[in-house]
Amino acid sequence: MMIITIVSIAIAMVAVISAADIDLPNVNPSGQTVSVNGEYTATTEPTEATIVIGFENEADTAAAAQKENSDEMANVLVALRKAGLSDDDFKTLNYNLWDRPVCETGYYGRDDSDCESTYHASHTLEVTTDKLDLVGIYLDAAIEGGANNIHNVRFSVSEEEQNELKADALEKATRDARTKADALAAGMGLKVYRVISISDSSWDYGVHRMAYAEIEEASAVAGGVHADTQILAGDVEVSARVYAEFELA
Repeated sequence: MMIITIVSIAIAMVAVISAADIDLPNVNPSGQTVSVNGEYTATTEPTEATIVIGFENEADTAAAAQKENSDEMANVLVALRKAGLSDDDFKTLNYNLWDRPVCETGYYGRDDSDCESTYHASHTLEVTTDKLDLVGIYLDAAIEGGANNIHNVRFSVSEEEQNELKADALEKATRDARTKADALAAGMGLKVYRVISISDSSWDYGVHRMAYAEIEEASAVAGGVHADTQILAGDVEVSARVYAEFELA
């Protein structure tokens, strides 16, 4: 989740709320003010998917744990390439190698002579693709290649599309603020005279996340044939919130 303030859009909001279709009454301002929040959530279908794949192994030595992870990584990359992905679609998120003592008498209050070290290696790979209909196939290829963790699958849009969603959400949130101000003013027998100030309180860009899940029962229905992993993408959302103060007349 990201939160960013865009000054240019904030300035544009004042123009939206003060410009066309908003007539100022030909009366003197009353000196009274009203403050409101405007909200709006813009949604769109995702155009990109990010798969986070993990490998974790343990061995008696650091070298053995590292080799097992390297072998699995090589096998998974081969499987993903065969499934249609290229090297430009992969990147490493993190890599860790550590030792953990295993003690017969328990970790606390132990005699160190009772302990032996077990070495753990973990590697996290991120795969990005715009072929959303093939995400399930890529997951199956990764598991069959040796990956033992699927951390999550995220659906999102490009940076350009994010900016378009932000602008749309902020504009609609601003219009929502104006509508609320008009309603409050009418309730007091007044009208909105002018905008005193307006600012964007925040906006949130929310990717759609889902965990990896296989439909095990499908293999029995299909007569013993393994069913592909089913991954269904949800909408991407950008929620905007603005704060505005108006003078009444």
